[in-house]
Amino acid sequence: MFCTAADMGNLILFIFFFPFVISQPVVRFLAVADMLSPGQSIRDGDTTLASSGQIFELGFFSPGNSKNRYLGIWYKSIPSTVAWVANRDDPLAGLNGTLTFTGKGNLVLLNQSNSAIWSSNLSRTVRNPILQLLDSGNLVLRDSSSGDPNDGYLWQSFDYPSDTLLPSMKLGWNLLTGFEKHLTSWKSSSDPSRGDYVYRINIEGLPQVELVSTGSTPAVKYRTGPFNGVQFSGASLTPSFVSRPIMVYNETEVYFWYDSLKAEYITRVTVDNSGMVQLFVAKSRSTTWDLMYSLPSDPCDNYGKCGPNGICMISEAPICQCLKGFEPRSTEKWQVLNWLDGCKRKVQMNCSAREEEGFLRVDRVKLPDLLEFFLDENMSLEDCRVECLKNCSCTAYANSKITGGGSGCIMWFGDLVDIREFQDGKYKQDIFVRLPVSELDSMHNASKKMRRMLTIGGVSLAILVLIMATPITCYLNQKRRTKSQGSRSGNGDIDLPLFDLAKISHATDNFSQTNLIGQGGFGPVYMGKFADGQEIAVKRLLSTSGQGVEEFMTEVILIAKLQHKNLVGLLGCCIEREERMLVYEYMPNKSLDHFIFENDRSYLLGWKRRFDIIVGIGRGLLYLHQDSKLQIIHRDLKTSNILLDENLNPKISDFGLARIFEGDKKEERTKRVIGTYGYMSPEYAIDGKFSVKSDVYSFGVLLLEIVSGRKNRGFCHPDHHHNLLGHAWLLWNEDRALELVDRSLYDSLIEYQVKRCIHVGLLCVQKFPEDRPTMSFVVSMLVTEGAILSQPKQPGFFMERSTSNSHSSSAGGEVYTCNAVTITNPVGRLWNDTLMKSRGNYFSSNRFTTRICQAKGKETSDFSFFLASEMGNLVFFILCFPFVIIPSVVSFAAGADTLSSGQSIRDGETTLISSDQRFELGFFSPGNSKNRYYIGIWYKSIPDTVLWVANRDDPLTSSDGALTFADEGNLVLLNQWNGIIWSSNLSRTVSNPILKLLDSGNLVLRENSSENPSDGYLWQSFDYPSDTLLPGMKLGWNLLTGLETHLTSWKSSDDPSSGDYVYRIDIQGLPQAEVISTGSTPAVIYRSGPWNGAQFNIASLWPTVVSRPMMVYNEAEVYFWYDSLTNDYIFRITLEQSGLLQRLVAKSGSTTWDVMYSIPNDICDNYGKCGPNSICMISESPICECLKGFEPRSTDQWLVFNWSGGCKSKAEINCSTREGEGFLRVDKVKLPDLLEFSLHENMTLEECRVGCLKNCSCTAYANSKIKGGIGCITWFGDLVNIRDLQEIQYDLDIYIRVPASELGSIQDAAKKKRIIIIGTVSSVSLGLIVLALITWSLIRKRRITRQGLRSRNGDIDLPLLDLATISFATGNFSQINLIGAGGFGPVYKGNLPDGKEIAVKRLLSSSGQGIEEFMAEVVLIKRLQHRNLVGLLGCCIEGEERLLVYEYMPNKSLDHFIFENDRSYVLEWKRRFDIIVGIGRGLLYLHQDSKLQIIHRDLKTSNILLDENLNPKISDFGLARIFEGDKKEERTKRVIGTYGYMSPEYAFDGKFSVKSDVYSFGVLLLEIVSGRKNRGFCHPDHHHNLIGHAWLLWDENRPLELVDRSLFDSSIEYQIRRFIHVGLLCVQKFPEDRPTMSFVVSMLETEGAIPSQPKQPGFFMERSTLNSHSSTAGGEVYTCNAVTITIPVGR
Repeated sequence: MFCTAADMGNLILFIFFFPFVISQPVVRFLAVADMLSPGQSIRDGDTTLASSGQIFELGFFSPGNSKNRYLGIWYKSIPSTVAWVANRDDPLAGLNGTLTFTGKGNLVLLNQSNSAIWSSNLSRTVRNPILQLLDSGNLVLRDSSSGDPNDGYLWQSFDYPSDTLLPSMKLGWNLLTGFEKHLTSWKSSSDPSRGDYVYRINIEGLPQVELVSTGSTPAVKYRTGPFNGVQFSGASLTPSFVSRPIMVYNETEVYFWYDSLKAEYITRVTVDNSGMVQLFVAKSRSTTWDLMYSLPSDPCDNYGKCGPNGICMISEAPICQCLKGFEPRSTEKWQVLNWLDGCKRKVQMNCSAREEEGFLRVDRVKLPDLLEFFLDENMSLEDCRVECLKNCSCTAYANSKITGGGSGCIMWFGDLVDIREFQDGKYKQDIFVRLPVSELDSMHNASKKMRRMLTIGGVSLAILVLIMATPITCYLNQKRRTKSQGSRSGNGDIDLPLFDLAKISHATDNFSQTNLIGQGGFGPVYMGKFADGQEIAVKRLLSTSGQGVEEFMTEVILIAKLQHKNLVGLLGCCIEREERMLVYEYMPNKSLDHFIFENDRSYLLGWKRRFDIIVGIGRGLLYLHQDSKLQIIHRDLKTSNILLDENLNPKISDFGLARIFEGDKKEERTKRVIGTYGYMSPEYAIDGKFSVKSDVYSFGVLLLEIVSGRKNRGFCHPDHHHNLLGHAWLLWNEDRALELVDRSLYDSLIEYQVKRCIHVGLLCVQKFPEDRPTMSFVVSMLVTEGAILSQPKQPGFFMERSTSNSHSSSAGGEVYTCNAVTITNPVGRLWNDTLMKSRGNYFSSNRFTTRICQAKGKETSDFSFFLASEMGNLVFFILCFPFVIIPSVVSFAAGADTLSSGQSIRDGETTLISSDQRFELGFFSPGNSKNRYYIGIWYKSIPDTVLWVANRDDPLTSSDGALTFADEGNLVLLNQWNGIIWSSNLSRTVSNPILKLLDSGNLVLRENSSENPSDGYLWQSFDYPSDTLLPGMKLGWNLLTGLETHLTSWKSSDDPSSGDYVYRIDIQGLPQAEVISTGSTPAVIYRSGPWNGAQFNIASLWPTVVSRPMMVYNEAEVYFWYDSLTNDYIFRITLEQSGLLQRLVAKSGSTTWDVMYSIPNDICDNYGKCGPNSICMISESPICECLKGFEPRSTDQWLVFNWSGGCKSKAEINCSTREGEGFLRVDKVKLPDLLEFSLHENMTLEECRVGCLKNCSCTAYANSKIKGGIGCITWFGDLVNIRDLQEIQYDLDIYIRVPASELGSIQDAAKKKRIIIIGTVSSVSLGLIVLALITWSLIRKRRITRQGLRSRNGDIDLPLLDLATISFATGNFSQINLIGAGGFGPVYKGNLPDGKEIAVKRLLSSSGQGIEEFMAEVVLIKRLQHRNLVGLLGCCIEGEERLLVYEYMPNKSLDHFIFENDRSYVLEWKRRFDIIVGIGRGLLYLHQDSKLQIIHRDLKTSNILLDENLNPKISDFGLARIFEGDKKEERTKRVIGTYGYMSPEYAFDGKFSVKSDVYSFGVLLLEIVSGRKNRGFCHPDHHHNLIGHAWLLWDENRPLELVDRSLFDSSIEYQIRRFIHVGLLCVQKFPEDRPTMSFVVSMLETEGAIPSQPKQPGFFMERSTLNSHSSTAGGEVYTCNAVTITIPVGR
């Protein structure tokens, strides 16, 4: 690079003048510092101040969407969290702000014209000021000339808070100077100027903290109650895990502050712009905050909630009550839950006779507000009482201090406002309320004798029942077990429950036609229900079907042996006389054909759902063909054999025709061709040949049917006589593939996905089997966006049929011929313009074709209309459709309640008004909405309250709308072009329709010719609610028609379209009402708890003075509604756009509404507030507690009030020995959500208990019905959303399963007296119970010996081998037979007496593996079935011995090959390729395709066994964990595994997920490719492990240097590169960056896949040379020498 003379001159000038430039009075400092000195400044956009610990930063910012600039302090790691603002009320308009010092030492903020808009306002001159930002967040100004830097500050930001209180910041008063410090909210998130809320200390009388609204009507929103010397009477000062609140109250100062107790946490208290005071906590350097608490925290925190002389009790219902001796001022308002007027005395005070007056003690309360009061801090409580009694105006008194037994006196005069009761014992403030003696005498508590007698009698009765029930239960239990052992098939040891014919006949109502749900080729399928409530589907084989014992047993064997989430589950079978039946799990959504071929149902399956179904079927078929231990050909894959569960997940069913291919068999031939035409491949239909490619063909047909919504067989098109496959092929060749798509998918389809699916479908249906792809390739092509697909060839059966034999594609079974009618679309009015434009040229924009089909045999004709121009289109439209959508529009007289045929309602002209003048129907524009018009119903006296909107999702864009009738009688809403935008959608023609607005607010459509006007309505608005439920309106389900009525919130007050919240009845299990968020992350916001026969578990159905709620629950309907009991009030239930459900009431004729109640009502109403296995108790502090026997999953999170992680059992249930287990009764609760449950509505509570105890997965049980105490609900897994309900009218109890070790520690202190009273009876009973348990244990032990081990996670039968047999087989565990040693013990080879070779894993007592890990391995391996998972043959439990017996793998484990120089050559690249893919497939099965989602946690080369053909088998499931529900991650304090394979988040934080296994797989992949171990890897140029070495090579584009030398002759370069690439993606540092195993397998198998670039791997750090060991093939150890080479680098 060369410089010119001019450049050199400029450089000299710069060097010469630079010192003068930087010596100007205002100097900018170059780096981030924590101090600002005279002569320096902070300019907007240039520099900031950062505290020395890098916690806080000072600078200029623009909040939210604002363009204004402010000077503020924020958290450096969380810049969006601003803690302080200097110029909050004086923003800067541009980026020209400067913070600097004046000549007098004042700190000033200058704008662009150098005018001061903010200043520190010092009262004296400072010669040498220093501004410093401390690590506390305090910005301080001091004099640097002072010798001591700790001298008092001249000014500090902590004296002028904004909206945030930081640790050590004071909130309060300096009583000497009168200076107050308080928080003031921001006006909005984009405007930090002073808002409407102030958080301050009120020092009038005793100090109390208040949240005050300073808006147009100033009011107190919340207060803590007065300070009583220990705490505020309504707010505790108990330290938390992270902070310690402190109150200072003396003669000079009154202030509140808090101290930080944990350096690793940061905290702040903020007043937000909605008036909420919130305490947030975050880990240091974290970027997210956790909310510890909010104020107000519940309705009782709201100031004066219950009015004067009322008391708020959050644990009661209703929450407000009058103080004893008082009654409501307005009974009517009180009954509608409007408590603001409060209460008045029942008996007025008589001051002339004070001896007849006294005081009632009300304990544990927040003291009333100090409105009219007297305070004497030196008076005793007795003196206070005497003085209050002397003064007739005194209404109550209390101690002002509770320390030292109580001292000081407060007396109240007048009404007592804002009292609340606390259940928590730490609130010890009492108040004494003045009452007449006559009232005091009537308030004595009822005698406790009756309760004591009832307690003794109840306990005695319970023990008696237990004593009698124990032997009976044991007998019935044994009998049930014996009966349920099932049939053992003749084709292998497949245990399957055998049901008797009588039981199945009863379940299906004697095979009633009403229960018939399907008809297969081999017989009918019936729905049934067992006595325990379990729903089943019964496939009954007809004797005339042609299916014999062979096909029947095939289906039994195959389904029993196969385990995949996309295969149907078989519950059992029945073989009696000539009857042969299969009992399946019931699929409520029937089969796929009921959706895609039915016009009214096809819209339920949007594209995303159909795509998931296609991939699910593909994965199920891939499992059958390749991944199961048996290779299975289905032979009858079709839409009717794809069942859909409750979540619309696909399940392949009907294995009656399936065949097993053993060994290397690729194809078979049969003379008996059975299947379904339209799905059979050409080679099978014509020659009887079938193979995996036959199933691939069927899958292709099925795929194209799902995309098109039309059947292959019987497909009809006007232009040709091809079937659906031929039609798809023609469209593909003409590049018009998207015309195949089902119209119902137009709004939801993803174009590239649809094209790829059609492409894959055509590849699958190619004529010749060898051209079709395998299912592994099919699945890979479907899920891999970058896959390169070959062009399809001609499909099978590509031939035109005779028109006489062509049948229409219909949903039903009728046969039709086709006529083609082409209709030109006029200006797109009948066809959605938006859809046309969004689809581009794939759909015709001016014309569409409609096929008119007539019954076969009738005369047919073909005709087409073609019009040349848009005007021609319009003329054609007007000529051909005058009677369809342009009826004669006739206006009618205003104010009527009825609309008849020929009349209309036009915007701005007329409305309908109910006969009682209460409701009105017409056009409106909501809120501030412009150019959006709707037709709806509102209250005539309150027009702003809209109750129902017809076209809520389709607004009119002008005021030219009209509501009228179409010729067929449909009610239609027309726009300005007479286009229909809303209709009543009647299914039949009505000759004389009439529309009427009833006095109930229901808009009904009926036949005017009906003689009885009360005949059933043809249509009614009550069937289609908007956001409001009116009296008489049903919320729920018609179980016969499937119609659901629910509320959906508005999107906003200006937009009535469907919002983000739904209020509905959930009918899964027992009905319960739910508020659901349907936004980007759907979630339950609130639920009522299940219906118990009398009420919802939390929401009472007691009538009020104005309404009577009712619940109907029978076989035909499930709905909730309420009735009006008076005409004096109108009321409604509305779902707000915020998700709040409110019940509002107003007096008739009034224009204002009162809120009776809101839901969620308090914090505990929020769904899952306390996480799993915990209980929310609103009256306690903190509100969340773990259930007894449980402890927090994360103590750290629990201590900062983040309860979302919930609780875990302190001691795991031991299913192998259930002795001592029991149930803890938790009374008066909202029952947990019905997530995983079983319901038996005819079972007793005791039968329920016994059934739960038998099933190790059962965690709790309860009665399903309160009346009569019958019915049984049992829960499995976590218990979610439990809350304490002390106010409930019924005893709603739940019994939670607790291990024996925990039962003894859970006894309440209150039970001790009862234990003493019934000591003798209890001792005898306990002896009998222990005896019964011992007997039961012995019976169980004998049963295990005979039948094998039954796992706690399901009925998994496993052969139990005795120790002597195993000892003999292994030569008494001879060292000669030792073949390996795992983390939990040695592994021996053995030979059973029948010659079978086995591998025995012997658990050492010192290994650390307990019964939990042992049982995990037993359960998991037995329940999993995959060709790449090791097979478990049996186990042994005797004494201290625990052994697992596996199938023997002669080639041992993978590490014996790849790390041994003499063996590594055995595994050439193709073999290693197959091993890697096989391990990937096995892991994919564990993570995604099995019915259980399993995390292995110990994947490594020594746990990959190789069979005789060197096929890989994943083994050692001792550390595996099952993830249930939507669980994505779990955390453990016990990190067990193998270093080098453990992911960073698991090794450091104990967090594990599917991504932990992906990391281990990545390590394993790189080890297989390189032939070297990750841990102990050594390289002369660096000290990284193998992963780090691979990363360095990849980064330098030298990845092939990683490859094992033994692979040089056999490797395929592009495959090696792709595998290293995938391995590095798997070992990336952060879990979210790693791919899923489905993506990994797809990338490994798909040559055209383009993976993303990998990021830095985990553990990318160099080790000390002292700790590094060489990676060798053998066991020798080498040391490494580091050589440093200096490389000359050019400048």
